[in-house]
Amino acid sequence: MGQYNLPPETLAKIYYPRTVTNADGTVTTKEYGFTQAEWDRLPEQTQRNYYYEYSVGAGKPSDPANRLPRTNTPDGEWGFEAGKGYEVDPEELRRLAGQMNSKFTAWEAKLKKVSRVNITKASLGNIEGGEQFEELAGQTRDGFGTYLNDITAAYKGVIAKLTATADAYDVAHGKTVQAVNQANPGGNANFT
Repeated sequence: MGQYNLPPETLAKIYYPRTVTNADGTVTTKEYGFTQAEWDRLPEQTQRNYYYEYSVGAGKPSDPANRLPRTNTPDGEWGFEAGKGYEVDPEELRRLAGQMNSKFTAWEAKLKKVSRVNITKASLGNIEGGEQFEELAGQTRDGFGTYLNDITAAYKGVIAKLTATADAYDVAHGKTVQAVNQANPGGNANFT
């Protein structure tokens, strides 16, 4: 087996018109499919061309088969409240959000260049199989662009949540200060 391997069910679907001389000397035309032995006898360049034409593409980022497994699962419930013994520093949250945004902006510009690359048959020198490679490169570029958009949305969502959390804590602190300042320290409370 070479480096371009396809499963038997895919080999059977390949359109490849050829004449076959039978044992009795008659000639017939066979149009579809290869056996594994026939595939193995093909020149590597021919295998390569069929491989890129008939192999399964990368699919979409949302396909379950393309998801990466988590190495660990977060413990406990997720929420906006800090746990006991933790203090929230809204300025620190804003600083972190700002750092994340500036670093990501620099990376995003570089990554978007990759998603705009256009490989054509002409840019490959019109070589044999260039059309199939152009299609594969386009699918790869489009898949990368989709992944990049998903990552960008998630990352910017984290930045927005950090900023929103800082704002919510500032509002809560303001209301607490207001309530404390409106309290009557004179001791005239009536608890009956």
